[in-house]
This record gives sequence, structure tokens and C-alpha cells, in this order.
Amino acid sequence: MNSAVDLLCPLCQNPSTRHIATCDQTVRIQSCRQCDVEFAVYPPERRPDRDHFAGLDAEMYARSVKATRAASYGELLARVSSTIKGGRWLDVGCSYGWLLERVRAAGFDGYGVEPSPGAAQKARDAGLSVTTGTFPVVVGDGAPYSVVSFMDVLEHLPDPTLVLESTCRHLGLEGVVVIQVPDQRCLLYWLARALCRWSGGRLDFALRRLWLTDLDFPHRFYFSRRSLDRLCSRSGYEIIDWYRAAIGAPGQARDRVGYLKGKSNVALPLVSAGVATIGALDNLWNHGGLLVVIARPKRKR
Repeated sequence: MNSAVDLLCPLCQNPSTRHIATCDQTVRIQSCRQCDVEFAVYPPERRPDRDHFAGLDAEMYARSVKATRAASYGELLARVSSTIKGGRWLDVGCSYGWLLERVRAAGFDGYGVEPSPGAAQKARDAGLSVTTGTFPVVVGDGAPYSVVSFMDVLEHLPDPTLVLESTCRHLGLEGVVVIQVPDQRCLLYWLARALCRWSGGRLDFALRRLWLTDLDFPHRFYFSRRSLDRLCSRSGYEIIDWYRAAIGAPGQARDRVGYLKGKSNVALPLVSAGVATIGALDNLWNHGGLLVVIARPKRKR
């Protein structure tokens, strides 16, 4: 855990990183001094090949996420459509296909790739074109694409740079990528990290929940605007638009905090109330917890 190799930034390979917190006693959170990303170093027994939906309460997950995502798609589609008017849209890690339903209604041909067999089947049952598998090994049936989206996906992957570099081969002329990732600048994340640090790791519930450390497919990265810009540039893209989006509405806080199976906590009502209050402040401040960028491959000069 403390070897020099472990402390290299996995995003930019810079060795100058600093320890900022330890949660769950074994998960070390580091910050890169060069690219500004925060990353987690996990014990080796993780199993990222397991179905990441298996550890979730599906009903609570849908209640906590679906409505907020659906409300955010209007702005997303308006911004993408100002650059790309139509064509084939691939949503990587498409879950149950909520975005694909809106994409299809907006006039795009929607395709999805989803590693969870159960989630992919539910999307297909809804009439959506979704392939079970992991991108870029599986690229769906519609390549080349006008749009490839990664909505809450890249933060889970060990090498986002490699994935984005591979994506360029599956984009059509003038194609774009859409990236949505968690924002380390939001108040909720800052307070969770500070609480963990100030308590010496004893009060780490909020930070563990934000990093999803109890799952086999946890978050590996928390991004800032600067680190996301560097990721895109390093991968061969230029950002043409960006904005912040809400991670959830305050009224959905209890479900959002509690949708991990077998992880109920006697403090859940109190924690949920705190998350709801902080989330409302984040939304008011326009730091709702998510960073969204639209980027295109750099044009050769």
C-alpha cells in the first residue's frame, strides 16, 4: 500500500501525490499535485468483474437516481444538439437505459453497452438496443457514433485515459464524447473528506459512501474541472462545453444514502437529513456534485 508504485497518480503518472484521508481503514485517498485529481488506492481483493448492481437495492436506487437524471437530460440534450443534430448515440454503462429513452425521443438512434447482465436485460426488455459487455471490448451495434457518452462511468475505471483514447476510433466525423463525473469541489464531498480527516478516520461513513468503498466496483477517482480538462487533453480531446449538474434532489437523500444492500445504519435518518441540507446548498451554489463536459477529438493543424 505504501510503495512508490502505489502512490503514482494513475491518471498522469506523476509521483508527487499526497495522502489526504484513509477511510474504511484500508482505502487510502491521495491527491495529485500535478493534475489535481483525487484517487483511491484499494486492497487487491476487489472484484470489479462482479455485477455492480447486485449490491444495490434496485427500488431505492431508482428512486434516488432516476428522477434527477431524467431532469438533467433536457440540458444535456440541448447542449449536445447545438453541436450534433442527430445520428447514432452510444451510452457506455447505460444501466437501465434511462438516457437512451430520451436520446431516442430526441431523434438520435440510441445504443448502449452495459456490463451488468440484469440491467442490460431490463433495458432490452424496454425495447432498447443494449449489448451486455464492457467497453471498449464491446462497442455496440451502431459504430461509428456521432456521440459516445460516459455518464458516471469513468470514475470507476482503472485507466480512463486508455478508454477515451480507444473511443476516438469509434467516433464518426465531427463526433463528440460526453463525460459526467463526480465533482470534488462540491460542499458535500469537501465536508465528508474533512470529517474523515479531522476524526482520524473514525467518522468515515460519508466519505466511504461517496467513494462506494463497500462495493466491488467503487469510485477510483474524484475530479475537479482542472483534472478533467487534463484527462481530456491527455486523451486527445478538446473541451467545447462544460457545466455542473445536481447529483440528486434533497428529497431523495434517504434513498441515495441507503440504497446499498445490507448497509443500513442507525444514524441513517440523521445522515440523510444532513445530506439533504448540504445538497440543497450545493444546488443553490451551482456545485451540485457532478461535472459534465462535451469534448471532441483535437483537430490536426
